[in-house]
Amino acid sequence: MSDALALLDSPGIVILHFHMEPTCPPCLRLAPILAKVAREEGVPVVKVNLHEKTFDRVADRFQVMETPTVVIVRDGQEVARGIPTTEIGLRRILGRAR
Repeated sequence: MSDALALLDSPGIVILHFHMEPTCPPCLRLAPILAKVAREEGVPVVKVNLHEKTFDRVADRFQVMETPTVVIVRDGQEVARGIPTTEIGLRRILGRAR
């Protein structure tokens, strides 16, 4: 996880996905959409599960209050966020970061 978190401060765009799997149906529905869009766009995804030790630290940094939440980070700074439920919704959020 520390290598993945290091991506947040690296140059370029990263999709940060706060989730609570396996008990969150919206999180589970979003996972394959995230994987598809990230693969097609060539953008890494950092997944932060509510049940991981690092969740609070990263959630505090980005002021995330609910799951699932997607935060688009560019060059270490948040540039967009949302709670997408569809591929189109995720692409709109990602588009705001470009």
